[in-house]
Amino acid sequence: MKNKILISTALVLVSLSQLYLEVLLTRMFSITQGYHWAFLIVGLALLGNGMGGTYLIFRKDVHKDDGIKHLRLISMLYPLSIILAYIGINLLPFDPYLVPWSKVQLLYFFFNLSIFLIPFFFSGLIVSLSLTLFSSIHSTLYCMTFIGASVGSLFALLSLSMLSEFRALLVSIIVGFLASLLLCRGSRYNSISAVLLLVFMHLFVYMPFDISLRFSPYKDLSQMLKIPSTRILATYRNVSSRIDIIESPTIRYAPGLSYKYIGKVPSGIGITIDGENLKGIITSNHFTDYLPQAVLYELKKDPKILIVNPIGGLDIVLAMEKNTKDITVVFENPIMVDVIKKYLPYSSNIHYIAEHPRVYFAQDKELFDVIQFSLEESFYVVTSGSYSLKENYTYTVEGFKSAYSRLNPGGVILFTRWLQRPPVEELRLFNIILTGLRELGIKEPERRVISFRSLNTMTFLVKNGEFTREEIYRIKYFLESMAFDPVFFYGLKPAEVNRFNVLPDDIYYEYFQQILKDKNFSKRYPFCIDPPRDDRPFFFQFFKRAQIPTILRNWGRTWQPFGGAGYIIIIAVILLIILISILIIMLPFILKRAILPMSCRISSLSIYFFAIGLGYLFVEIPIIQRLILYLGKPVYSFSIILAIILVSSGFGSIFALRLNKYPIPLVLGASIITISLTLPFILEFSLKYPFYLRIFICIAIVSPLGFLMGIPFPIALERAKNYSVSTIPWYWAINGVASVLSSFLSTVIAMYTGFTFILIISGLLYLLSGFILLSSDKRNKEDVT
Repeated sequence: MKNKILISTALVLVSLSQLYLEVLLTRMFSITQGYHWAFLIVGLALLGNGMGGTYLIFRKDVHKDDGIKHLRLISMLYPLSIILAYIGINLLPFDPYLVPWSKVQLLYFFFNLSIFLIPFFFSGLIVSLSLTLFSSIHSTLYCMTFIGASVGSLFALLSLSMLSEFRALLVSIIVGFLASLLLCRGSRYNSISAVLLLVFMHLFVYMPFDISLRFSPYKDLSQMLKIPSTRILATYRNVSSRIDIIESPTIRYAPGLSYKYIGKVPSGIGITIDGENLKGIITSNHFTDYLPQAVLYELKKDPKILIVNPIGGLDIVLAMEKNTKDITVVFENPIMVDVIKKYLPYSSNIHYIAEHPRVYFAQDKELFDVIQFSLEESFYVVTSGSYSLKENYTYTVEGFKSAYSRLNPGGVILFTRWLQRPPVEELRLFNIILTGLRELGIKEPERRVISFRSLNTMTFLVKNGEFTREEIYRIKYFLESMAFDPVFFYGLKPAEVNRFNVLPDDIYYEYFQQILKDKNFSKRYPFCIDPPRDDRPFFFQFFKRAQIPTILRNWGRTWQPFGGAGYIIIIAVILLIILISILIIMLPFILKRAILPMSCRISSLSIYFFAIGLGYLFVEIPIIQRLILYLGKPVYSFSIILAIILVSSGFGSIFALRLNKYPIPLVLGASIITISLTLPFILEFSLKYPFYLRIFICIAIVSPLGFLMGIPFPIALERAKNYSVSTIPWYWAINGVASVLSSFLSTVIAMYTGFTFILIISGLLYLLSGFILLSSDKRNKEDVT
């Protein structure tokens, strides 16, 4: 094991396997539980790594007596733990929404948590033990972990689009055993590692069996598969989604359909994305005249139309039925283009584009008579709060303004949303529209907006210009003929509302009027309906702290997540994991303080490592979330930005000792604060550029930060090593706890304050660490003199 190349290569492979596993598990959680649970993976990985450092503190024999032997054994346990974790997760029926009734779910939660932690504990133990055993080259090894992790995050992009979930998991295991084979070279463990590697390579190539993912029972796909005669016709995958085409006699899709329609809605084929958002694939057009969005064709004859994300093709069929000659369809997901082309009849009038609508608006300056935002999500019960953490850059003030700028004079935007009670989506979208129009310099935005409701949907019309009396008359005639109720337009009288789909009280009309006239209405409203922005793009985040007493009173009395506890459960899980991380990593040091040198207990270096642990993730996670729009998809942002940060941090760690005499943390802190203030303008200006140029811009922005972020840890580790090698696991553990805290807190805090605020906090933390380092150096000089 004296070969430095061998240990460096092994660490590259271990880090590659771990980051690849993180990205893979993030996608798996999105598929099985939902996007709102996937973010837990990053925190669990960091917690497992921190536990590795804690373990070494209490098992000094591991790195003092026969450290190489332990390293070889752990390297074999790591890939084996991956497959055991995957099997365990699929076997344990953890359901967070049953917690109020079934306390056994808490037990399942701890089992799931423990199973997830095991692979990351072993990988963290390998890295921590290697840094301790080979402390003379710790900067090089630290760099190798960054390089391996960056390759792993990019490698995941390739495999996720080509392999099934189980086969993709086998890749992580095989890479882990390759690392084990290098570490076990020349020992009695070598043959065992080689045999296990061959076994899993055989599984990967021949796949004698497959262990499918177990979906949450709340997913649409899970519900549909319980119905007799339902079957999956095809499954498609890419880096950002799993799309299932299902056939069932119960699938009928026509949201908002007027009750004046007396025919039968066709049934047959549906589509789910990551197991949810069930939509029918529509091929028949005999009922489309009775849909709310048909109002467009009362206003515009043969319009030049842009349709955004018409999952299932309903709005495309409507446009074709109206003989529209120029139809542009934008899908975020390229697979959807292929699916719709397969099931809908061919038309030379339709032009398909696979791109995020915001990117398309920035790149293409073409103007349209109509821009239609289709209803792409399933009905989300507002009080569940389960989708609060999901970013949505389409429904922000900036998103609305970008769409509005692509309208011809007199052009119209149409939005369709589900009708909620109590209303939230509708009020938030109305706030977005009014705010966007006002920021565009329009003094009387209410003259440009019309809203009406069906039995279960609400439709918004926004015109580039004021609606004329003739247009309002035509819309009113359409609403009368289809039995839709007007909610808002300029001059609407109370006697004209709530006549067809009758409610005990028409709160929609009342609340829209209050939003228009009372600036403080949003503050008083029990749910958060402020207009989201790109810096805080959480359209489905309606939670206010004032709701907590009501939610707790209803705890266990309503069916979750529909009793409002969805958001509370997510936050509770975060807090529980944070508490567990502190207990697991820090409590042993508190209970057995004598195991550490006295000065280490109150050392300023402890605060330093904690500050840079918080600061690193407070840069990484907000930038990843902020660049989701810029790069088009969450998985692109996660993998590409993570790779850039990790590679540049790796190079920074190599040069760390050479730059030791410079106040790098202070420079870094000032740079982060500067970037946080200038980044929104850079992204807005350059969003129009091609994808490859946007990647280069990301590299230009992020890599200097990453390079500087790779320096603070090694330079402080060098000081710790000079004091005592045995303190390295202690600082590794402190840094791990801080990383776990920041991975969870950054997203939750950003929902209320925005990404810019989190970046500024990170800059301040690095400034604090810089001053700690300067004061430490000053004290050392005084001690010498």
